[in-house]
Amino acid sequence: MRKLIFALSAALLLASCSGKSELVINGKTDQEVDMAYVMSGRDTLASAPVQAGAFTLTVPVDQHELVYLVEGDKSRSAIVCEKGKIKYEMSEGFATVSGAKLNDSYMKYRAAQKDLTDQYMKAYEAEDQELIDSLYEQAEQIEKTFYEENASNYLGLYMLRSSLQYGMDADELEAALAKLDNETAEYDDAKSLAERVELLKKTAIGNDYIEINLPDRDGNPIALSSVVGEGKYVLVDFWASWCGPCMRELPYLLEAYAAYKDKGFEIYGVSLDSTKDAWTKAIDDNNMSWIHVSDIKYWQCEAAKEYGVNSIPSNWLVGPDGKFVASNLRGEGLIEKLAELIGE
Repeated sequence: MRKLIFALSAALLLASCSGKSELVINGKTDQEVDMAYVMSGRDTLASAPVQAGAFTLTVPVDQHELVYLVEGDKSRSAIVCEKGKIKYEMSEGFATVSGAKLNDSYMKYRAAQKDLTDQYMKAYEAEDQELIDSLYEQAEQIEKTFYEENASNYLGLYMLRSSLQYGMDADELEAALAKLDNETAEYDDAKSLAERVELLKKTAIGNDYIEINLPDRDGNPIALSSVVGEGKYVLVDFWASWCGPCMRELPYLLEAYAAYKDKGFEIYGVSLDSTKDAWTKAIDDNNMSWIHVSDIKYWQCEAAKEYGVNSIPSNWLVGPDGKFVASNLRGEGLIEKLAELIGE
């Protein structure tokens, strides 16, 4: 009986070992390399010799993540670490992957991106702005479709973390996280985004503004509370001199300020510059005559952290009652909102 129990236990153990989560990669390459590796950051997850252009890599899978298949010192190709078997082939500088669900989906996305990139280069050389604009729209649609097809799995989380979260408010991000399957919802990135939801809720429309008290260019602290008050609408604007999109928004800010500064409108600019010279030069060169403050801490700006800023330009319009009435007003949107609130 003891022998039978031992035999059954051994069989179960063997079955457990043989069923462990692994990604098996059967690879072929036309590059002259001796070794192939799978890397996660600086960590080597697997390695194998390349013989006659072929190799096999076995990678342990703890959870889904994007990793890199590295061929010697020749190339790095992103793949998804998932349980299963995939075929990998490097030919003329482009890698194709097939055989497992997430990798198939990611490969389809990458191929579509490559096609658009090739078209963009030709359009750029031909100075075909109409085609370039069309390609940008197509790229956004490809990203949207890829996300929608993977909203519940790791690739959906990857898109949220790397791109989509930057344009989402608290409700939108919370709804997106609710679509994740139970396993993916437990990933660290998902938990981090859930924490961001709570941070974004603090700056939701209708909530009280969050105090900021930072020094101006002369080192004198100016509190946001000293600016907000009855009869005033204050735009809290996070920007930096090094930020191209911020500087492209500048003409609209100048227009709005000129039109409404005497009608109860003020701008409280919070710079994410890392040097005082760059910050003050941008102010002077562009005649930005409103209130400016900064702690010169780049992305470590304490006010930016309090407001959950992870991209710039970002702004919030605070009403006379101290509550947020709008956010991320772009282009003519600021003038239109002020016209609605203050009048022409």
